[in-house]
Amino acid sequence: MPECEKISIIVPVYKCEKYLDRCVKSILNQTYKNIEILLVDDGSPDRCPQLCDEWAKKDNRIKVIHKKNGGAFSARLTGITNSCGKYIGFVDSDDWIEPDMYEYLYGLIINYDAEIANSKIRHIDENGSFENNENASEIIKIFNFIDIFKNMNQESLWSLCNNLYKRSLFDSLPDLPTNLVFSEDMLMNYFLYKQVNKLVVSNLVKYSYFRHADSAIAGGLTYNIVDDSILAYKIIDDDFDKKSPAYPYSISLKILNDMFLINSIIRNNKCFDRYDKLRKDILIHKKYVFSKKCKNIFSLRHKIGISLLMIAPKFYNKTILLRSSLRGY
Repeated sequence: MPECEKISIIVPVYKCEKYLDRCVKSILNQTYKNIEILLVDDGSPDRCPQLCDEWAKKDNRIKVIHKKNGGAFSARLTGITNSCGKYIGFVDSDDWIEPDMYEYLYGLIINYDAEIANSKIRHIDENGSFENNENASEIIKIFNFIDIFKNMNQESLWSLCNNLYKRSLFDSLPDLPTNLVFSEDMLMNYFLYKQVNKLVVSNLVKYSYFRHADSAIAGGLTYNIVDDSILAYKIIDDDFDKKSPAYPYSISLKILNDMFLINSIIRNNKCFDRYDKLRKDILIHKKYVFSKKCKNIFSLRHKIGISLLMIAPKFYNKTILLRSSLRGY
């Protein structure tokens, strides 16, 4: 396949010195060679700034940007501004990618005349364990904006890092809060997905997401997690065309996120002053849980849990704690 179009790969870097080399090596080993790698040092207090500079000396495709700490969202936006590729990709600095990831995604965009190509994510823990749900045979699906929300329960659709984007999509991004630490990828993807005619979705795994004790989410529930998620979904809901056929699916995603936050609040015994707000939001939109249109989004377990939360919240809280104790977390 001809490599006439450059791909800019943006890597936000913060407190990841144990994992950065593995990440950068996986990008440099891409079979698609016409790339630039932007290592955006987000004010990291460890040896990451030095490691970034050392990598830039080894390969002239690497560009390093040092900035004050502002979070991954801010670092990604900085990378976009300083990039020159026709296509944009993102890799988190503690993760790694398959050698043919960008050649594969670029091929999907070209062959299907799409704006975005998406691959599946492999989740790996510190023991090297991962769910064995990978497929050997390729399955390709073509989604428009409505299809994306119909299939929103596919986690891979909301991550930035397993996608390849046409750069022109970022020209229409609105001003968004750059200090978001959580749900920022979902928020950016919403405004990018709004513009697409075709999103190509592959079932093949090309991205490895590393779950480790040093990651931000592993530190437990915080107000940042809860409030950032609430804000991100509010921005989406405020922008969404309420007459769109996709709107019920969008609200369903918001309800599932509210449930996730409520369950996290109960398990961690933190941020309980956000509990009533989240529960009230679910009650306001409860009709979508039981609508025929969203029947494939909410499982029977979801419907039972939401019903219990509505009529007997104290008992619901006890069931969540009991399930957590049985699972050992």
